[in-house]
Amino acid sequence: MGPMLPGGGLPLPAILHQPLVFALVQLILVLPVLYVGRAFYQKGFKTLFAGHPNMDSLIAVGTSAALFQGIIMTDDFDCYQPSSHPTWTS
Repeated sequence: MGPMLPGGGLPLPAILHQPLVFALVQLILVLPVLYVGRAFYQKGFKTLFAGHPNMDSLIAVGTSAALFQGIIMTDDFDCYQPSSHPTWTS
């Protein structure tokens, strides 16, 4: 998001210009955030499986889906590069 800010944002270390490394760093940085919010997961999934979902359940399911999708995209990173998709031109 830094390049979208006026002035170009803060410069990144050169190693982070590699997309796979950047994705792995972001994945590592999200782990403390998930740990701090673990109460949402504990309460949310408990009430979801008890058949009485609430807002904690919505947060737990939504953020878990986003996390798993990010892990899958990082794991299959080479498959989702723009250069690996065929281009359709007329």
